[in-house]
Amino acid sequence: MTIKPEDICYRVIETNEFETVSAFHREVGSQDANTSTLMWQYRSTSLPMEGVIVGAFLGDRLIGTQALIPMIATLNGQKLLSAKSEYTLLDPVCRGLGVFASMYKVVFEWARDKNIACIWGFTSAIKPFEKAGFQIGNELFDEVIVLKPFSYLLNRVLKLAPKSISRSLIEPKSMDSAQGAAFEILRDERYFNYRYFENPYRNIVWFDKDRSVLYTAKPSASDLFISEITDPELLKGSLIALRKQNLGSGVVRRITTHPTFDKYTAFPSLYKRTASGNFIVYKWLDREAEIPAFTVDEGHTQGVA
Repeated sequence: MTIKPEDICYRVIETNEFETVSAFHREVGSQDANTSTLMWQYRSTSLPMEGVIVGAFLGDRLIGTQALIPMIATLNGQKLLSAKSEYTLLDPVCRGLGVFASMYKVVFEWARDKNIACIWGFTSAIKPFEKAGFQIGNELFDEVIVLKPFSYLLNRVLKLAPKSISRSLIEPKSMDSAQGAAFEILRDERYFNYRYFENPYRNIVWFDKDRSVLYTAKPSASDLFISEITDPELLKGSLIALRKQNLGSGVVRRITTHPTFDKYTAFPSLYKRTASGNFIVYKWLDREAEIPAFTVDEGHTQGVA
């Protein structure tokens, strides 16, 4: 069967169609999608407004999705409404038909109607986003540090299970702006409710309130992530304090555009940094301007990660 561009239609997906979206992503993509996850991601009352999923349909068959999660951001201290690009997926049999660009036409129309100033996200698929009018920003790096290398290696040799991680008793309600950030997600109480407390895929493990560093972990995992940070100059002291907490495997990851582990970890440790292949993508909808200085502390999806 030959598929032509005019055979494909595009529209906003309704809430009662979320199971169809979940099934499509389980079949074609790699996300652990289900209806309850989508309800959290796109219908949470902690968001400034409901998100949107745009679908591409070949008859009754879903063959592509592109979504936005609205997020309050600040640009040079001024609040604006932004949206994170999410859930980009296209059935391979429909590539080369302009489906991605056509989905984004509907996305842009929806976003402008909601007075969204900019759309941003992370992707390795640079060319389609460039064709859709996105600017390409910095690459993300995956930093890994082992705080207690001798214990870590011994446990691996002996095949000992890492220490269990429980949810933190101290949980932040908000955090100040990061140092040197021109563009940043507003880290207020609603953001923390959405990103962490409602998130079925991430637990807060330890909040270093003295240095304003947030450590999280995926459920049933022993490695920690640095998910939020205000001042990188305080990171070394926070990691030293973390060692004393003796949490999990002693492995800490940071996915960031401004890698600093080698600079701020002057104590015995194992350290590795790799380029992730993912880049920031960014598009203004309400002005002609260059991409702002973009601070990323954990370059994961706001959703399933």
